[in-house]
Amino acid sequence: MIATWEALLSVSPMDRFSKSEPTPEAFAGLLAIPADWPVATVTLVRIRRDQPRARLVAAVREWRAIISGILEDYGCHEPVYGRVIGTIVGPEAYWDHLVVTHYPSRRALMQSAMDERIIDAIDVRRAFIEETLSLVVDGADPASPGSPPLSIVPAMQPGPVADDPLEPAVNHAGTIKGKDPLFVVGITRFRTDVPREQAEGAYHRWRAALRLVAEDIEAMSFPLSARVHQVYVGAAGAWDLVNITRYGDTDSYRRSLEHPALLSGRQMRALALEDSLLMVVRDHTRAASAS
Repeated sequence: MIATWEALLSVSPMDRFSKSEPTPEAFAGLLAIPADWPVATVTLVRIRRDQPRARLVAAVREWRAIISGILEDYGCHEPVYGRVIGTIVGPEAYWDHLVVTHYPSRRALMQSAMDERIIDAIDVRRAFIEETLSLVVDGADPASPGSPPLSIVPAMQPGPVADDPLEPAVNHAGTIKGKDPLFVVGITRFRTDVPREQAEGAYHRWRAALRLVAEDIEAMSFPLSARVHQVYVGAAGAWDLVNITRYGDTDSYRRSLEHPALLSGRQMRALALEDSLLMVVRDHTRAASAS
C-alpha cells in the first residue's frame, strides 16, 4: 500500500527522520507561493555515519536513478550538484553534498514531492541521509534576483573587517588538490540591528564588487542568486538569500580571493550580514547528469 506523507512524517522530535523530511507544516507552507511561480530548492545533505560506505554508495545510486526519471517527468533539472570539500563559515565538516533543483512552478514541486514513486522509495532515501537542509528560493531568473535598493551605508572604516571570512578562505584554498571546477555557496541572513534598507544596500554593493572580480576572471560565473521563500526541510531559520558562484578551476578561485575589488569591498559584506553558511563545493554536475 502506498503510504501517505502524514504517516511518513509522524515521527518523534528525537527521530532521525525528522531532520531529513519536510514537516507537514513546511509542506503546507508552500501554498503561500503562487502556484505558477518557478521555484528552486537548494539542498544540503549530511550522509549517515553509521553505515558502511559501500552500502551508502549503493543507496545513493539507487535514489538518483529513481529521482532522475521523476525530475524529467515534471520538467525539472539539476544545474548544480557537488560534494562539499570545505566550510569557511558554519559547522566544520558537517554537510556532505549540495544539489540545486529547478522546478517550472511551485505546483510542480508539490506534485513531484507527492509522486507515489517518491513515497514508495522513501526507505532508499533514508538508507543514506542523516540530515537535510533544503530551502525553497525564487527560480524565475536565478542569476538576477530583484536588486535591493541602494541606501545610505556607513563609510568604510580602516582596520580589520569584523567576522571576515577571507583569511580562512585563503587558508582552505591553499589545501585544495586538483583543478576541478568549484562552487562557493553562501546562505545568508541580513543584519537585524540596522535598518533593513541599509543592510540590503550594503549587500548590493558587495555583490557589485564580486561582479567586478568576475569581469577579470573569465572562469567565474553566478549560476544562482535568489531570495529564500522558506525552509522546506531542516531546522527552521530566517535565511534571506542564497548565492552560488562557480569557478572553472581551482586557480581562478584562488585568484579571486586576491582581487583588489574583493579586498576593498569585503567590508560591505560585514555591514550587511548577521549570519551565514559559506562552503566550497567540488562541481560534480556533469557526473550526476550522466548517472
